[in-house]
Amino acid sequence: MTRSRCALVLALAAVGGSLIPASGASAAPPAIATAPGRVVFPLDNGRIDDNDNAGGAQDPAVALPDGDIVVSAGGSGKQAYLTELQPDGAIDTSFGIGGIAQVAVGLAPFDVTQIVGQPDGKLVLAGSVTRAGDTENPVLVLVRLNADGSLDQSFGTGGVDLPPIGFSCASCLALRPGGGFFVTGTLGEESVPINVSVSAEITGWAVAGLTSTGALDPGFGQSGIATVAENGASGTQVAALPDGDAVSLGSVYAGGSHYSYELVRLLPSGAPDPAFHGGTPEYLPAAPQLDGMMVDADGSVIVAVTHAIIRYTAAGLPDPSFGTGGVVQTGPADELDQSAQLFPSAGDGALVILENDSDYGRDLVERIGATGAIDTTLGGPSGLDLETPFGGGSSSFVVSQRPRALPPLTQNTFTGSVVQRPDGSYVFLGDVAVSQPTGEGEGRSIDDFAAVALTPSFALDPAFGGPAAPFDATLAVIRQRASTARTLHGVRVTLDVSAPGLARVVIKSAGRVIAQSVLPVFVAGPVTLPVELTTFGDQWLKTRPRSRLTVTLRARDLLTHVAKATAAGRLH
Repeated sequence: MTRSRCALVLALAAVGGSLIPASGASAAPPAIATAPGRVVFPLDNGRIDDNDNAGGAQDPAVALPDGDIVVSAGGSGKQAYLTELQPDGAIDTSFGIGGIAQVAVGLAPFDVTQIVGQPDGKLVLAGSVTRAGDTENPVLVLVRLNADGSLDQSFGTGGVDLPPIGFSCASCLALRPGGGFFVTGTLGEESVPINVSVSAEITGWAVAGLTSTGALDPGFGQSGIATVAENGASGTQVAALPDGDAVSLGSVYAGGSHYSYELVRLLPSGAPDPAFHGGTPEYLPAAPQLDGMMVDADGSVIVAVTHAIIRYTAAGLPDPSFGTGGVVQTGPADELDQSAQLFPSAGDGALVILENDSDYGRDLVERIGATGAIDTTLGGPSGLDLETPFGGGSSSFVVSQRPRALPPLTQNTFTGSVVQRPDGSYVFLGDVAVSQPTGEGEGRSIDDFAAVALTPSFALDPAFGGPAAPFDATLAVIRQRASTARTLHGVRVTLDVSAPGLARVVIKSAGRVIAQSVLPVFVAGPVTLPVELTTFGDQWLKTRPRSRLTVTLRARDLLTHVAKATAAGRLH
């Protein structure tokens, strides 16, 4: 498709305030590193953050009918970066400027949590912003883009809409049949005065109907808003049926510190649908967390809770033909976190569930048939343990008087989300990070965008990414005194590594290890860093200041490629 080279750059001085243009993104596309089935690239010009926790974002994305994927990949709090990947993993340089669209939201931190594609090719971003001076109550914000990544001036105010709904969910937006939107969230204030019980919360579970321009639809609910429940309730997800009904999940206060999850279906007018559970919300079985919801065209609803899948009929009752009383247990509870995504499988009525493991870069995949039977051909009775092959990780502390155990070189920092492409294949999209701690909660770090493509059977897709990017590394010992190395608690070496990642450097003298560190490689190119002295090494240099050194390097980049190098030197 043809797109003009327009940057998406927006500054919002305050919620409800005027829009102020900000500077645009660079026209040069980011340098992309590839491997079969995988890509990695920076979207923020390789910025090094002054903290040790960059990355780890759950990046929302949407798969387009042509197989392209638009993803919100990273950001700095007040701005987000969007890019479009073609089916082979290459960046579509006609999107935004050089393939990158930048969304900056001025003084209000902007967090994109959902992207929805319209049939006309436009994109709608949903997320949250925070009012100045009110960090307790984020509000919902919608941004609509043209297919080229530019702001759609026909939507809201200059492309931005602020429905009068509090933000309370990651999947709070759905397209209404024939145009317009459903959104869900909260009404009222979420903050609770000191010494007032939780039951005094005045939030309400709200579903709003919006027109195609983002305005409240006066024909839905009361002036565009339907209140499902009050007294501490909030909407968590919303979906639309072909007949115009809205299906929403919500969290409802149940006394003390407890909440329950409930499911409701609303008519196109916003009134409860009497054909669904008699027009009253359906109570979900108790679960620590609500993960996802999928609505079929026939009106049945599938809900993922912690380690279980529940299917309801179009009448709002547990489906007796699915599992045991409509419930299928999934995943070993002692291994998995409380996070799952649902996808249809091969048009045969089966369901694919991806549950996040507690370790970075790992997921459990299970396929469940139309009757709730688990497909044991996919990884066995417990499902397929899937690892996304990326690197990165935390390096050694900066040199100190107390040597610390070396972190492993083979870390995997990938975290993110999954989208299903029209052909049934999957793309995992997220971040990989490199960090170096300098103290408790302090340090430096980078995060790069990463993606891996898998076939419908979860094999690595060789049509995505490309040949393995060359990865090289060299090192040298710079001229220095032994007394300086002891004073600084480290021997300085110069690394020249061709891609970000981690580098394990070991320095020996007379066959004994005197210094070792896992060093951060934030950018490609030469950099001089200290390798931390061991306790033995400090004493060794005290009596042998002119020691000869042998140095070995083993580096690993974000795509898990490995490079090795050696060097020799002498202290003075």
